[in-house]
Amino acid sequence: RAVLFVRADSGIKTVQDAFKKQVIIGATSPRSGGGVYPTIMNQVLGTKFKVVVGYGGTGESTLAMERGELQGVGSWSWSQLRDRR
Repeated sequence: RAVLFVRADSGIKTVQDAFKKQVIIGATSPRSGGGVYPTIMNQVLGTKFKVVVGYGGTGESTLAMERGELQGVGSWSWSQLRDRR
């Protein structure tokens, strides 16, 4: 079970919004879960995620999101997200 989440100020409030507006998501690599899941959603469902790769892991991606470099992070399990804070 993967979780993809975005910043409150991203302009994305519902899943439907991701079909209308580009959302910048961070990932370790194109082949990591954070790169694969949003890419599959784009190709299969038509969402507009832009995956930026090169982050060292979920912690680094989360910091980048908090700094405003990214609008979201994907592929965390719910337990990882819950335990992160």
